[in-house]
Amino acid sequence: AIHEEMWVKGGFLTRDDLAGYAPRVLPALRGEYRGLELAFSPGATGGATALETLNILAQFPKARTTWKTPGGLHLRAEAVRRAFLDRLELLGDAERVKSPWGALASRDYAAQVAARLKVNGPHRAGPAPDPWRYEMGGRSGDCTTHICAVDRQRNMVSLTNTAVSLWGSRMVVPGTGILLQNGMVWFDPEPGRVNSVAPGKRPLVNMVPALGFKKGEPYLTLGAPGGRKIVSAIPQVISNMVDL
Repeated sequence: AIHEEMWVKGGFLTRDDLAGYAPRVLPALRGEYRGLELAFSPGATGGATALETLNILAQFPKARTTWKTPGGLHLRAEAVRRAFLDRLELLGDAERVKSPWGALASRDYAAQVAARLKVNGPHRAGPAPDPWRYEMGGRSGDCTTHICAVDRQRNMVSLTNTAVSLWGSRMVVPGTGILLQNGMVWFDPEPGRVNSVAPGKRPLVNMVPALGFKKGEPYLTLGAPGGRKIVSAIPQVISNMVDL
C-alpha cells in the first residue's frame, strides 16, 4: 500500500526500500556523571552529544556549573556549544562515515575542551582540541513523543518516537492509518559532509532516551521531545538532578 501510494503521488519510497530496511540493535553508549551511571542510545543519535556535554561539565566543581549563577549558565552554554560543534562537523551514520565516537564520549577529550573554558568571558584563544587525537583504534520538530516507564520488576524503558515535524509529511497511506514522517530533514542538505544525503544512509537524529543507575541498580529514566533542544536539555536535567 505504501509503494502504490508513493507511485501515485510521485514519491521515491518503494517496496524494495521497505524490504531492505532492518533495525540495528546495538550496545548502549555508557558513561557516568559524578557517580551516576548512564546509558544512552548509541550511534547517530543525541546520546554522544549529551554525554560529551556532561563530561565537559564534570571537569568543574558542581557549585560552578549550576543554573543558579551566571557563571554556571555560561559554562553550560559553552559545554553545549562545543558538543554541538563536534556533532555537526563529525557525526553521521556510523556504517557510512568514520567518526571519533570513542573520543567524543571520553573524559580525556572533555578535559581538554574544559581547559579552554572560563567561568566569565569567552573561551581561551588558540585552536580547539582535535577529537581524533583522543580516538581509540555523534532539526527541530513539533511532533515527538517521549515515554518513560518502570515496571514492578524495575525494568526501565526510555522511548522516543517522532513524526519529525508537525504531522510529519501530512500524508496517511489510505487503508493503513500509517502517518508518513518527513525524516529527510535530519540530513545535511549540503553535499560532501558527514551527514549529507545518500542512498541507504541513516541521518543524524536528535533523540536522547537515557537510563540512569546507582551502583548498577535502576535509578531513573528520562528523555524529551523538542527537536535539537532535546540534545541540550537532557544533560542539563541530569546535571540538575545530580548537582542540586
